[in-house]
Amino acid sequence: MSSADLTFNKWMKLLKLSEMLLNMGLITFCFFLIKTFCDNQTSGFRVEKIQGSIPDTEEWKIDALFQNADLSCLDQPFYFLEKGGQAYAFISKDKNYVIKFLKFRKINPSFSLKLLSMLPCFQKQYLKKLLRLRKRIEKECKSYQIACEDLSKESGLIFARLQKNYPLSRYVTVIDKIGMAHWVFLDQVVCIVQKKASLIYPGLSQIIQTEGEKGAQVVIDNLIEFFIQRGKKGILDLDPKINKNLGLVGSQAMQIDLGRLCRDSNQRNPKIIHQEIKRIITPLQEWLNIHHPSLAVYLNQRLPKDC
Repeated sequence: MSSADLTFNKWMKLLKLSEMLLNMGLITFCFFLIKTFCDNQTSGFRVEKIQGSIPDTEEWKIDALFQNADLSCLDQPFYFLEKGGQAYAFISKDKNYVIKFLKFRKINPSFSLKLLSMLPCFQKQYLKKLLRLRKRIEKECKSYQIACEDLSKESGLIFARLQKNYPLSRYVTVIDKIGMAHWVFLDQVVCIVQKKASLIYPGLSQIIQTEGEKGAQVVIDNLIEFFIQRGKKGILDLDPKINKNLGLVGSQAMQIDLGRLCRDSNQRNPKIIHQEIKRIITPLQEWLNIHHPSLAVYLNQRLPKDC
C-alpha cells in the first residue's frame, strides 16, 4: 500500500472518529435540551427528588406531637402549587390544605460528585460538600421543629413528619404541573401539612371588599399580636417577607414559610419586639399608604409605642 493510501486511510479514520464524537455530542446536547424542557414544564419535580429522611435522633423527634392528627385531608389529590428554595408545595383539591415536601435533591451530593469522590484529589471537596449539605438540612429541620413545638397554631400545622419513627403506611396523590399523577409514600419523605392561607395583600384586599375597613382593622390588630406573641416565644424569622412568608386564614395571621425560623432569647425583649415589628410591617404600611390611606393611619396608631 502506497504512502498516499495510508494517509487517505488515516484521514478517513479521523473523519469517522470526528463524526462519531459529533453524533455523541449532538445526542448529549439533545438529552440535556429535553431534560431542561421537561424540568421547566414541571418545575423540576420528580418523586425521587423528595425521597429521603434525616437521621433518627432524639433531637428531631416531633412525630409524637401528631400521632393523633386527623389525616383525612390526605384522602384527596393535591395539585402542584409552587417550587420554593427548600420544598415543593401542593394544594388540596378542596383548596383548604397545602402539603410541602422537602427537596432532598438539594441536600444530597450529585451523582457526578459521588463519582469524582473516588479520586483522592476530590475526596476533600466531597467531604466539605457533605458537611455543608448536612448543616443545611439541620437548619431546615430545626426550623420545622421550632414551628411544630412552639408555633403549631400560628403556622396552621395539621401534620409534620421529619423521621421514620413510626410507619404511616399510606400514600398521597399529587398532580404535577403537566397533569401527571404521582403516588408519594409518606414513609419515604419529610413533609408538613398546613392550612391553606391567602397571601397578606390579596387576603387583606378581599376582606376590605367583603367586610370593609372594620374587618381590615381586625386583621391589622391580629397581625401585630402575631408578631408580639412570636417574639415573646423567642422566635426569629430569618426571612421575614410579609408579602410572601406570612398569610391570612380568615382574619388570623399565619406563618406560611417554616424553613427559616430560629430561637433567639433576645427577641423576648419588648424593645426588640417593637423594632422587629416596625421592620417587618414597613412594606405593608407603604402598600396601605398607596391603596388604603385611612388603614395606613390606623396601622400607625396600633403599632407599639416604642416603634
